[in-house]
Amino acid sequence: MYKTFVRMPSVTHAMSAKKLLSAKGLRCDIKRSIKASKNGCSHYIIVNADEGYVRELLDSYSIPYTGISGEAVDG
Repeated sequence: MYKTFVRMPSVTHAMSAKKLLSAKGLRCDIKRSIKASKNGCSHYIIVNADEGYVRELLDSYSIPYTGISGEAVDG
């Protein structure tokens, strides 16, 4: 199983991403960062999918993000 973390430029973009990813059958949660990143991001999403697939979906629907990273997790 994979878990991907995506830093979003705004909560509005995070909500758009969640709507898209949920429609594609992926579990997606929006979280608020404890403090904003150096480029001003205060929200991120966690998706239960491979980083490459998430990146491909967001790019194909022109949903902006400021960073993305993924990891394989057990369970």
